[in-house]
Amino acid sequence: MLDQKLLEGWTLPSEAYLSEAFAQWEFEELWPRAWSLLGDSSVLKEPRSYRCYDFFGESLVLIRDSQNEMRLLSNVCRHRAGPIFKKQQARYKSLTCQYHAWSYKESGELLRAPEMGQAKNFKLSDYCLPRFPLERWGPLLFSRLREGTSFKDWLGEISSEVPPELLSRLEYRERRDYSVRCNWKLYVDNYLEGYHLRSVHPRLSRELDYEAYRSETRAWHSRQWAPTRQESNIYTEGQSPEAHYYWLFPHLMLNLYQGILQTNVVEPVGIDECRVRFDWWAIPEVSAKRLEELIGFSEEIQEEDREICEWVQKNLRSRFYRQGRYSPTRENALHHFHQLIESIKKQIS
Repeated sequence: MLDQKLLEGWTLPSEAYLSEAFAQWEFEELWPRAWSLLGDSSVLKEPRSYRCYDFFGESLVLIRDSQNEMRLLSNVCRHRAGPIFKKQQARYKSLTCQYHAWSYKESGELLRAPEMGQAKNFKLSDYCLPRFPLERWGPLLFSRLREGTSFKDWLGEISSEVPPELLSRLEYRERRDYSVRCNWKLYVDNYLEGYHLRSVHPRLSRELDYEAYRSETRAWHSRQWAPTRQESNIYTEGQSPEAHYYWLFPHLMLNLYQGILQTNVVEPVGIDECRVRFDWWAIPEVSAKRLEELIGFSEEIQEEDREICEWVQKNLRSRFYRQGRYSPTRENALHHFHQLIESIKKQIS
């Protein structure tokens, strides 16, 4: 039975994609609470190594310490905001600020603060580097900046639906970044519905069975089933004709097909611009040639999505459009995304 809210509902208003105030709310309240993909969990292979990240405006550093433990710390010194590390990735001897040489333990505790002996009410223990949670799922590493939904609840049924033996065999292969001149939510909207398949993706629509394409919504994610046509095509090469597409709130996509995991992370750059980060993992049996073929097809689809998303972003400024209606049979996952945005905004406001 279809949700009455879906049958009667309206999409997010255009100002949600155009407003400075809405974007500022997202920056201050939505993104800090969101679980987000850092990247491949094997990025640091040696003890006393690090990698820096720009994480929603925060400078963070992932370290593999001398005891081989992974930690995610702020890369901002507690003295006057100098960087602990400047290079993106390297080995380290110590965690020492590059500005005034305050040094920290690998736990983040302040170890030394030169020439601070005369400062009143100054205790080393008051100036630790903030530490952030790390969660691993297969080869993927996740974190967030503030408390919110637990990782287990956020991942939900995905943890039981994706075979652990597949995750354990995935190896990191490649990354590609794409710039799209649209609001990040618009790109997510587009991902969450197959309604545009025949109009925007003529080649993809020949590969997938549009009539059997369906979406199921869960608490913090949705799942799209996209059966391929029975004849051999680019996705199957005569193998099991099925692909699974997951979206996790607010901006992560997991695409699983034929021993390959492709992740898409949609990162806001400005109100009307986003960067989409594509990463590929694959089992050893997937050849470089086969993966390159699939990446080439993915780029074809990405270019088609980029073009239509940029058109819609421009048209959202129309004097004669504010919001639209949902297709009950094709846009339930899109409605779910909008409901989550609106409910969180009400709770926090």
